[in-house]
Amino acid sequence: SGTLYLVLSVVSILAADYFIRKHHHYKSGVDTSLLWMAPSFLLIGLNIHLDLNFNTNALILLVATTLITIRYVNHAMTIAALLSFFALLYNIIAQSGEGLRASMPFLLLSVAAAIIMLADKMKRRPAFRFHYNSLLIAKVTGMAILFVSCNYYVVNMAEGVLFPTGLPALITSSGPLFWALTFLIPLGNIAYGIYRRDIVYLRTGLVLLPFLFMT
Repeated sequence: SGTLYLVLSVVSILAADYFIRKHHHYKSGVDTSLLWMAPSFLLIGLNIHLDLNFNTNALILLVATTLITIRYVNHAMTIAALLSFFALLYNIIAQSGEGLRASMPFLLLSVAAAIIMLADKMKRRPAFRFHYNSLLIAKVTGMAILFVSCNYYVVNMAEGVLFPTGLPALITSSGPLFWALTFLIPLGNIAYGIYRRDIVYLRTGLVLLPFLFMT
């Protein structure tokens, strides 16, 4: 049965390629469905055979969705690739020592900021013109993850999971910083978007604004 899912995964990719090349079904819905089926069948088949752990599943999903994003410029796969990457990073840090776990918000924030800057830089290069929208989505997703990684409510909830016996000094002393970032990031995005006339920052800030008030 596991082998059947692996075969279906390969068939899904081949079918998507066939419909795109021969019948011009690019972004028609048919290719999108097949491209989503491919990594899903792959994970099901591999888990039936090997009983993989969370990190391995996240890594496989990251590789599969990244390859599909590069090959087929599928925007939803861009989000899936970034989410699987951050899920993998979160779990690796969560399984590490106390020092690394205590610095998790800062590490996730730094990685998200790096992704935003990298996507912004790549968008300006002609070599990536066909991936412009995927890079734009990667940038917006990175901005959302950056906000979540330092949102006071999210950090507070994560602390209870990562440190059930008590919080280290680094986390305890950083509470005011997370409160400040929770306010500054959405408002900063809006201000920057207005100042630079950048609709991406403006809209992202407006979308994050309700989460600020919810926090």
